[in-house]
Amino acid sequence: MASVESITGDHVRDIMTKKPEIMERLIGITMDRSTLKSEHWIDVHPGRQKLDFCFQDTEGKHYVVKIALKERPLNAVRHPNIWQKRWAEINKLDIEQVVPVLIIDEETVNTSPRNKKDLDAFSHVITIQYKIADIAKEL
Repeated sequence: MASVESITGDHVRDIMTKKPEIMERLIGITMDRSTLKSEHWIDVHPGRQKLDFCFQDTEGKHYVVKIALKERPLNAVRHPNIWQKRWAEINKLDIEQVVPVLIIDEETVNTSPRNKKDLDAFSHVITIQYKIADIAKEL
C-alpha cells in the first residue's frame, strides 16, 4: 500500500485504467469495456485537450470523465463540462446523450464550504467523491 501523501493524479488514472470496475462502481453503471479510451485527445477551441476517460455504458450512453486529485474544484469541474459539448459535436450526438462526470478526492471538496458551493453550481455534471486512502490500497 502506498502512502496517501505520495498518491498523484496519474496514480489514480492508472488505477482506473487497470481496474475499470472501480470507475463502474463509483459511477454506478456497467461499462462497455470495448469503448473505453483513456487519455484521448480532442480538439477544442483553442487548442487540444486530453480527456481522462471516455466510454459508453451497456445502454449506449456516452461518458466523459475527469479524475481530479488535489485540484481546485472550480478548475476541475469545467473540463467535463467542455468535453461533454465537444464529444457530442465530434460524434454527432445530442448533448443529452453525453454524461459529464467529475471524480474528485473528498479531502479537497471538504476543505472549504466554498468548494462544495462551486461544485453544486454545476448541477448537470455528476460529481463523485473518493477517498485517497482507498486508491492507495489499490497500489
